[in-house]
Amino acid sequence: LLMNRSKEELSKCRFMTYEEGGMYYGIGWVRFRKIARKANAVFRMGKRYLVVKEVLDKYFEENGKGDFLNGTTNKEGNPRN
Repeated sequence: LLMNRSKEELSKCRFMTYEEGGMYYGIGWVRFRKIARKANAVFRMGKRYLVVKEVLDKYFEENGKGDFLNGTTNKEGNPRN
């Protein structure tokens, strides 16, 4: 379920669901889930998986957000040649 938070609200939050993250970063939630897992930014709270936005943002800073969001990586997350 979406929590119906706006992009502005999501930019200030510490945690987000896969669906919210996909909306915030402008990608599908499945692609967002894969990136979040690769960044070790996911934890489980009860039946819900949440992503720590700070950890994910740090991962993007270190690895380049553009490659992951514009589809220039392969399934393993490595840059395509």
